[in-house]
Amino acid sequence: DAIAHIDMHRRIFARKNKFPLIDDGYSESLHTQLIHETLDVIAENGVRLELNPHIAELTGNITDMYPSLYVTERALEKGIKFTFGSDAHKPQSVGTCLKELWEHEVYKKALATWET
Repeated sequence: DAIAHIDMHRRIFARKNKFPLIDDGYSESLHTQLIHETLDVIAENGVRLELNPHIAELTGNITDMYPSLYVTERALEKGIKFTFGSDAHKPQSVGTCLKELWEHEVYKKALATWET
């Protein structure tokens, strides 16, 4: 019902020499096109995206969320709804960054689509 880490590629490709998946032909524009195509399929099928603050918690920067601000904005434009997941690696991480998300203009809109 939900997809998490839709743009994990941005973290993988940012860590050169750490992942064997690195392809010398990497193109951000290719991934942008694929993200748009993927969001279209997600919207057509009523699947949600997971807002996941795990990396934002580690870096202390709310813009290090999954999905990125760009992807979140595009998903909202397509009417995609969101869910929230902590990706908690320890109990005290459950619900982390939720306050910061509510204070962020775009992520707040995404959270507002969350229904129980």
